[in-house]
Amino acid sequence: MATLRLIVCVAILGLAVDRARAQVGSDALKKELDAIRANQNVLNEVIATKEFQEEMPFSKFLDAWQKLVATTQKSAIRIDGKAFGDKRPELLKAPVRLPAVPSKMTLGTALRLVLTQVGDGDYAYRVDAVGIVIVSTSAPNTPTGAVHAATYDIGDLVEHSARRKAIQRAATIVQTLVGDRDRLPGKQEELSIEVRNGTKLSVRASARGHIQVQEVLQALRRVADLSVILRAQLYEVDNTFYTRLKSTKRVPLDEVEKQFLAGKAPKDELFKILEKLSPVQVGDDPKVKDGSEMQLLSRHDVITCLPNPHEIMKLVGQGPAPNQTVLEGVAFPARVQVTPDRRFVRLTLTQKATELEALWKFKVATEGLMGAERVGADAKDWNAEIPLVLESTDTRQLEIPDGGSILVPVSYRPLSLKDKNRWWVLSITPRIVIEEEEQQIRQGMLDDILPKLVADVLNNPRLKATRDLYGTPGDKRFALIKSDWFTWPENTLVAGFQVTSAQKGGKRLLGIRVDRFDETMVTVTLLNAGGTDNGEAIGTCTVRYRAKAAEKGYSVELVAE
Repeated sequence: MATLRLIVCVAILGLAVDRARAQVGSDALKKELDAIRANQNVLNEVIATKEFQEEMPFSKFLDAWQKLVATTQKSAIRIDGKAFGDKRPELLKAPVRLPAVPSKMTLGTALRLVLTQVGDGDYAYRVDAVGIVIVSTSAPNTPTGAVHAATYDIGDLVEHSARRKAIQRAATIVQTLVGDRDRLPGKQEELSIEVRNGTKLSVRASARGHIQVQEVLQALRRVADLSVILRAQLYEVDNTFYTRLKSTKRVPLDEVEKQFLAGKAPKDELFKILEKLSPVQVGDDPKVKDGSEMQLLSRHDVITCLPNPHEIMKLVGQGPAPNQTVLEGVAFPARVQVTPDRRFVRLTLTQKATELEALWKFKVATEGLMGAERVGADAKDWNAEIPLVLESTDTRQLEIPDGGSILVPVSYRPLSLKDKNRWWVLSITPRIVIEEEEQQIRQGMLDDILPKLVADVLNNPRLKATRDLYGTPGDKRFALIKSDWFTWPENTLVAGFQVTSAQKGGKRLLGIRVDRFDETMVTVTLLNAGGTDNGEAIGTCTVRYRAKAAEKGYSVELVAE
């Protein structure tokens, strides 16, 4: 990768930039930015994947993709001249397809998934003012576009910091900007950044460079909406597995992400072996804010030993000294950081091991000491112990794709594992949670599962007694009740049944209300939404459904009554 020229000029006494000119560049820059954003909007268009689920040549996919784009936007897709080279005819014939789940995705995600299937998956796309360009991640790309200057106000990102800390914070933001650009394929355009007064960035770059700067700053501003769910599982493995894991070379991040997006297992297939094993311990799947520290998992044995001699001497005449306890085991505290592009989770993972090496035994004679006569003859010769504890820490930096997994060898092992020549390994799977996106995902799932959920409530034999209690037996009518959390869409229909409004009089009427939706679990309340002419139904009944990804869309399963 070509050298990226970076100028960081911290000007404490530099000239102030008029706030009205913050984030303002030339008219030419604005024109290019508008064109790039228009092309980026194309990639955010949601499409149904049905017609792309059958295998087809890459060239056919590009033609179909271009036709979809042409219906809404005028944006061309083209291949960089150096991307395919002599392999162009061969690669255009490469078989590609989209997965069945999810049934809908953005054009950008579809293109990204397909590019992992072309050749060795060594291709990506770039957005510029003229359209979407397929480029090679290994071959240098020709920089495009003129260099423009613009100023960005970052005062809100360094707010409430002292002057020196504000400047340090600004320098950290610059490092984030540069690190984000380093992820992009091929040679990058010139980037020049000056930090002024610790609150403003003066940037000279191409229009694409300015887009990247703006995206990173926007990501930093939205950090409050960002959190991570971390799933940790501890496995017991044999020496062969452990040795193989220790000797496994680190795979480049882009390659890990390509494997994950393509649905391929890691090349060493260690995860396939773990699928046949049950974890020794599973973490609590904590949800933590970006930048926070948390306890990923811990496992300790409690060892009890005799009192410390100092405690015996201190409590002479007051009674027996309490026994000591030592926690022997390992803990995994971690600091969580999401990369600005929100594709990876950076973990600063520490293994804190505590091991009891030995117990020193002592005899403590208390005869003749003041107050000794009050504890009786047994106190003349007390047994005591001093535990010798070895504490060690091992810290490492990890980067894991969002939704991907990584295996970490655990250096500590208890005596029970040493005797069997076995080890522990830790599996870590992070999922980045962006509240805005989570709401969209939940809404998409709900749109798919609600008709299936209502149909199950109305037909499931396990719920017959409940339906007859809160509704009228044989009645094909039901009511959808609004909750504080959820309002039913108007088109929720079930074949053979009739949706009606809740009513205060008449016979009992089965009412269905959605009260909660957490991850994949839907909490539903059944109640009487009618009258009491044929008897009263007191209270409500809560049932829970689990949504599962199926071959086409989602399925629902009643899990509790």
